[in-house]
Amino acid sequence: MAASAGTVAPRWAAADAFADVALRCDVRTTGPLASHLEDISERLKAVEISKNHNNTQNSTDVSRLASHLGDDDRSVRLAAVQALCREAQPGDVDATSALVQRTSDGDLGVRRAAVHLMPQVAKDSDDACLAFAKRLHDEDRSVRLLAVAALASEAVPANDVCMSALSAATFDDDWSVRLAAVEAVQQAAEFPERGDIVTTASLIARLRDEVWNVRLAAIHALSKAVRHWDHQTVTDVAALLQDENSDVRRAAAGALAEVAEAGNGSAAQALAPHLESDDISVRRITVESLAALMERQPQGIGRPTSALAMRLEDQDGDVRRAALKALAHVAVQGDNRALAALAARLEHHDWHVRYAAIQALAEVALHGNDRALAALLLARRMKDWYVRWAAGEAVARIRRRRKFVDQS
Repeated sequence: MAASAGTVAPRWAAADAFADVALRCDVRTTGPLASHLEDISERLKAVEISKNHNNTQNSTDVSRLASHLGDDDRSVRLAAVQALCREAQPGDVDATSALVQRTSDGDLGVRRAAVHLMPQVAKDSDDACLAFAKRLHDEDRSVRLLAVAALASEAVPANDVCMSALSAATFDDDWSVRLAAVEAVQQAAEFPERGDIVTTASLIARLRDEVWNVRLAAIHALSKAVRHWDHQTVTDVAALLQDENSDVRRAAAGALAEVAEAGNGSAAQALAPHLESDDISVRRITVESLAALMERQPQGIGRPTSALAMRLEDQDGDVRRAALKALAHVAVQGDNRALAALAARLEHHDWHVRYAAIQALAEVALHGNDRALAALLLARRMKDWYVRWAAGEAVARIRRRRKFVDQS
C-alpha cells in the first residue's frame, strides 16, 4: 500500500528536524516536532493493546487487529499482520480474508509476512489459494518461494487450482523456485486426497532442467507422486542414466528399479542396457533390480545372460553378488547359457569370481539340476585348492539335501 504523502512524509521530516533541533537544545521547537513523532508510536501501541486485550480470542479482538492492516504506515501494517497471525484461531474466516488483502501489499516486508504467516490461520481456503497463486508472479523471489510452500500446505484445499498453480511454478525463471515447486508437488501428492490430481507433464519437463538439483528432485517427485509410469515417462527417466551428474544417474537407476520391481516391463527393458554402465552405482542398482525381477518374473524381461555373466567379474562386490543371484535364478529355470556362463567362471583369474560361480552353481544344483552338479564335480579336480575345497563343500551340501529328501 502506498503511504499517504500528507501523513507519513511529515513524520519522516519531523524525525530529521527533531534530531537537528535537539542537538541545539531549542526547547520551543522540540515540542511541536515531537507531537508528529507520537502519531505512529500511538498506532503501534494500539496494535499491541488489541493483541493483548485478553487471553480469550474473540471476533472483536480479530476485528480490532484487522483494522490496523489498512494503516498508511508499513510498520503498523507489518505489526498487525504478525499479531493477527499469532492471535487468530486456525480456520478463522474473517482473519483469513483480512490477511488475503495484505498478500498484495505494496510493501515487500508486509507482503512477505502475510504470505509466510497466513498458512497458520487459513485452512482449506479457496481465497488463500488464489492469493498464493497470484504471488507466484511476484517480482520478489522470496515471496514466490513462500507462495510455493503455502500452496503445498493445509491452508489451501486439495483441488486442481492449487495443483495447477504449483505445476506452473515449476517453470519459474529462478531455479530455486522451480526446485521448491517440484518438491512441493511431491509433498502435496503425499496427501491421499491429492495424489490423483498430480499431473506428470510439469515433472517430466523438469527432467530436462539445466540445473542438476532440479532434475534430481523431479526424479524423486515422479517416484512418489506418480503411481503408474507410461512408456514415455520410463524413456525420459532412462535418459538420465547417462546424466553428467552422478547423483542424478543413481536416482534415475533407483527410480527405474522401483518401477521395474513393481512389474513395469518397460522400466526393466530400459535398465538392462546399463548393466555395463561406467558408473558403479548404476551397475549395482541395475543388476540388483534385474535380479529381484527375475526372481518373480523369470520370463518377463528376457534373459540378458551374457551381460549378467560379465558382471560376475565386476570390480564391485555388490554388483558381483547381485549378478550371481540373477544368473542362479535364470539357470534354475533351465537356461543352459546361464549354466555355461557360470561354469566358465570357475577358472577365472580372480578368486572372488570363482567363488561366486561356485555359489551360483551350488544354488542351481540344489534345485535338482544335474548339469550344475556335474560342473561342481569337475571343479573338485581343478588345480586351485580353494576352488576344489569350495566345490567339494557345495557337492557335500547338495548330497546331504538330496539324501534328506529321499528319506522323507
